[in-house]
Parts: sequence; C-alpha cells; structure tokens
Amino acid sequence: MVPIYDSDLAEKRWQEQQWQNYEFWEQVEIRNRKRKRIWIFFALFLFLIFSAIPVFFVRFDKWRGVRLARELSQELTSIKRESATRQVAIRVGFSTTEAGLRVRLEEGTQCADSVRWTPLREFMISQSEGFIFLTPESGLKLGVPSLVSMFCYDPQSGFQNSDSAIQRSRGVGILPAKDLTEDKIERLTLVTLEGNSAEISFE
Repeated sequence: MVPIYDSDLAEKRWQEQQWQNYEFWEQVEIRNRKRKRIWIFFALFLFLIFSAIPVFFVRFDKWRGVRLARELSQELTSIKRESATRQVAIRVGFSTTEAGLRVRLEEGTQCADSVRWTPLREFMISQSEGFIFLTPESGLKLGVPSLVSMFCYDPQSGFQNSDSAIQRSRGVGILPAKDLTEDKIERLTLVTLEGNSAEISFE
C-alpha cells in the first residue's frame, strides 16, 4: 500500500481550491459579459428612442394634417351631393379661428356675386386646433399658387371661383400654424379640386 503524506493531501486540496477559484472567477466573468451586453443593448435602445422623438414630432403634425384633409374631403363630397340633390348653388368659405378650422356654407340660386346668399350652416373640422387654412396670399408667398379661401359649386355649371386664372386647378391648404411663421411648407397638406366638376383628392 502506497503511503499518503500530508504534503500530498495539502497539494491536492490546493489544486482543488485553485480549480474552484478558477470556476468562480469564470462565472463572474460570464456574468460581467452578460451585464455589459445588456447595458450596451439598453444604451443603443435609448439612443434609437431619443433619435426617433424629433422625427416623430415632425411627422406627427403631418399625419394630423392628412387626417384633417381626409375629413374635409369627405365634407366637401357631401356638400357636392347636397347641392346636386337640392339643385341649389352652395358657396363654401374657409377660415381659421382660435378653435381650429371653420367651414361656412351659404346657398343661392346660382354661382354669381349678384345672387342673394342665405347662410346655410357652418362647422368646425374636428381636432384642428393649431392648424390654419393657408390663404391664397400666403400661398403665393410660399410658392404654393392656386389656393382658394372660397368657392361655389353649382350642380348645373360646376365649380366657380372669382379668379378665372385658377379655374382648372385649385386647392385648399392645411398647415400647422407654427410652420407659417417659419415659412415652412414641408408639412402642408392640400385638398385639390380638379376640373369643372371639382373632383376631390388630397395629398
């Protein structure tokens, strides 16, 4: 039988302890690497979030403008239908108030300034606070011609506007109010009225 010396036992215990220490620090290193990856991922996530915030706010008003244009398009389509059904001319005026975008309707026998116009009704475009109807004058200044602030639709003669130069193509501009003060039109949304029948579209 081979004798076992205390020195051999001590060396064996030392080797086992060294191995345990190695495993311990290996586990610590693995945890540190995982924690480092988590922090890198979290930092990247925050960077992407904060980078997207300005873009979101820029696009958010554009999305709102498109929604307002869609609602206005639906209302104008309904007005044309009402004009055809009742066989009356309807004059449509656009104005901006503190509460938002207002549309005013008047009715008459035909589209002419000499006609006696009777107030029909007015309504607000929902959730339009902070937006304006771009006036023809402001539109020309910003390089957006052929805007109208009022037009008349007659089921017999079709679209009529006081400016004969823009009879074939015209539109209603919807813009965030703050963009007008900065002369910016990137977020402008147009409701266009094409042809004598005033075919409605928006962009």
